Amino acid sequence: MTTVEDQAASGPFEGPEKLLEIWFQPSPADVPDASTSTDGKFGLRKVPREVWEEMLDIVKCKILSSVEGTEMDAYLLSESSFFVSPHRLILKTCGTTLNLLGVPRILEIARDLCFSTLCLSLVLLPQGVHVP
Repeated sequence: MTTVEDQAASGPFEGPEKLLEIWFQPSPADVPDASTSTDGKFGLRKVPREVWEEMLDIVKCKILSSVEGTEMDAYLLSESSFFVSPHRLILKTCGTTLNLLGVPRILEIARDLCFSTLCLSLVLLPQGVHVP
């Protein structure tokens, strides 16, 4: 008899899916520099790609490509996806990534952008996720 674990191990993805979603403000309008933006890039969207790449190195994944939208930037990762809006970010990965190891660096990046409070942090930890 095949177990759920056996099916997951033989599937197209290695390891459990992990979702890290961090809100620094309730909406883009609440971001400290929202009113001064002229190009739509404010809050977390002002962070250069190189800074996100360094954070994602900690998590153990790489950016393969990216698309800049009018309200959000999307990154295709070697282990899934990363979405950045002015007030929040979503890191959704699978495989052997270590999303929680990126949290200290994410908080440093946010602090450097004058985010002083964390409005909501949601971390879903399915079975099998290695917690640092």
